[in-house]
Amino acid sequence: MADKRCFVQFSHPGEEHRPDRNGKVGWNQYHRPHKRKFMRLRGEWVDEDGNRQLDDLHAWGEWEPESEIVPDFVPPDSDPHAPRHLWRPYWTPKNTYQGLHNTDPFIFGERFLYSNCGQATPSKAGLKRLGEGSVIAFGSGRMVGGKRQWVLDTVLVVKDSIAFDPLDPCGALEGSVPDAFL
Repeated sequence: MADKRCFVQFSHPGEEHRPDRNGKVGWNQYHRPHKRKFMRLRGEWVDEDGNRQLDDLHAWGEWEPESEIVPDFVPPDSDPHAPRHLWRPYWTPKNTYQGLHNTDPFIFGERFLYSNCGQATPSKAGLKRLGEGSVIAFGSGRMVGGKRQWVLDTVLVVKDSIAFDPLDPCGALEGSVPDAFL
């Protein structure tokens, strides 16, 4: 798989975070599973006429640091698979990140980043060296109409890669990625 163009279907947890009594959630810790959030994000896209647009977007994703509920969101009653909450993600720098989950894939910033989730096992070592143009499709299993189906939420197309030590990401990545990613 090294340096080959591949299509990767990557399943990850699909449960939604639940807020505390104040409508917030703290940074998710290692002893808890990864979870998803439906978030309001600032984002850019290209419309059907080829014009760049910048506005608020809504997207499912993994954001393990702090978040708060957007109060004007009304979840639909009729769809049990619809999001229950709309989150505003934020990040409070810490003195140490020991015991805290990372956010992977990281969909915040000028480009999407996939850094290490699932890459430590020998059978998936090739995920560290996917060729340019490879596609990684992130999703999760859901019950839809009484059948378990795979539901897509994030797609990345590989442009390049940088080898780095997850215990010391600044050495190789500082200046190349957002501070919140480091």
